[in-house]
Amino acid sequence: MAANEIKILQAETSKIATGSTPSQDCLNFKEVAVELNVTNISGTTPTLDVKIQHSHDNINWSDLFSFTQVTTVQGIQTKYVPNDTQFGFMRYLRAYYTITGTDPDYTFSVTIVAKE
Repeated sequence: MAANEIKILQAETSKIATGSTPSQDCLNFKEVAVELNVTNISGTTPTLDVKIQHSHDNINWSDLFSFTQVTTVQGIQTKYVPNDTQFGFMRYLRAYYTITGTDPDYTFSVTIVAKE
């Protein structure tokens, strides 16, 4: 029976500037569900863009998919990459986030549920 494993890319925390999360090694996983959970927003016209990136060497990154831009607290967004996806995903995953606006502050988390 295939096991699921939860991997935290970004624990719930406040962010005020663009950045990336630490990567997670997903070598033995065939499919993933990635959740973005935004719990608080402040600032004037703030925006948050989050994309999931993947890499074969943990150095060179390319975009796998993007979440819908966040301007209000909307609940959890989930993206699923099944094992029958034509190209799947590479060994390492991370989130790259862009925060804009005047004095923006986003509290959010990014979680992977990976399946062998």
